[in-house]
Amino acid sequence: MASPEREKVVVIGLAILLWYLSSAVANTTSRKFLTSVPVPLFLSLVQFSVATLLLHIYLRVLKFQPYKELPIFRPTKARTTALRLAAVYTTGFIFVNAGVLI
Repeated sequence: MASPEREKVVVIGLAILLWYLSSAVANTTSRKFLTSVPVPLFLSLVQFSVATLLLHIYLRVLKFQPYKELPIFRPTKARTTALRLAAVYTTGFIFVNAGVLI
C-alpha cells in the first residue's frame, strides 16, 4: 500500500500533466481558430463560455466540493474584487489571443 505522501505526489503530478496537456490543446486550437477567424475578442468569449460550462458541470452536476471554504466577504467588497479580477483576466485573454495573430 502506498503512503499518503506518495499518493499526494502522484495526484499533483497528474494534475500538472493534465494542465500541461490541456494548455497545449488550447494553444493549438486557438492558433487554428485565429487563422480562420482573426477576432481575438470572439475567441476569448468562446473560451470563457467553455470554462464556465465545465466549471458548472464540475461543481453542480458532479457535486464536487471546494477544498477549503472561502471566508465570508461583504457583498460589495467581493463584487468589486471579482470585477477587478475579471477585467484583468479578460484583458489578459484578449492580449494573448491577439498575440497569436502576430
